[in-house]
Amino acid sequence: MDDLFLALALLSILGLIVGLIKPNLFKKIFKKRTNRKTVGLVFGSAIVLFFILFGVTSPNTAKTNNTPASTPVSTSTTTSTPTETPKVNNDWKAPVKAKFNDAMNQYKKVYSDMLSALPKTQPPKGDIYQRIQDVNIPGTVDYTWSQFRQKTDIPTIDYSIGRDLEDSIPQEKAKICSGVEEKMYDTAIALMDLEDVCTPWLIGNKTNQDKSNAQSKVDQAISNVEKGIADCLK
Repeated sequence: MDDLFLALALLSILGLIVGLIKPNLFKKIFKKRTNRKTVGLVFGSAIVLFFILFGVTSPNTAKTNNTPASTPVSTSTTTSTPTETPKVNNDWKAPVKAKFNDAMNQYKKVYSDMLSALPKTQPPKGDIYQRIQDVNIPGTVDYTWSQFRQKTDIPTIDYSIGRDLEDSIPQEKAKICSGVEEKMYDTAIALMDLEDVCTPWLIGNKTNQDKSNAQSKVDQAISNVEKGIADCLK
């Protein structure tokens, strides 16, 4: 059964990647609600669910395989020595911090590139037919934004981070650290929402306030992730 859930989780990851690149491929499934946000929510939730079910149904063989062999009882009298209090091992923090920071740097770069591809002020509406032609004219705002969207993909959530590090993270920190991945997912959704707002903003169909609100959500999402990483590494 655990193999089935693992296969479904892998298929969900594949579906998430494909859906974020070409959401129209799932138009028959989601119909009018087909967009990157819908695809991300559905497949992202499916990935989390199937990984949980995989973990629940996986056979626990570690204990049976690692049962120490019986040793003969010594008849000699030995002097008991006081046991030392084990020291807290913080070696787990470095790889966890590196993993999380590497993932977040990808989101921050996309955010920076997105803002760089946009003009500082909203362009006038102008002639829509001319704006369509401007997409192919270097130097125009429409061309710059079009090039950004063609060459830049919002990174997908790497849910393997937690699985790769789950054996090294102390049990009391596991829940806090796993929550960082959920906050990263919120960051990806906020970036997608901002991208969806910016295109109509360029042609005057969204206001500066709409764009400002979308940017604030991205800033808050990034701040939440950074706070989550700090709490994880305390």
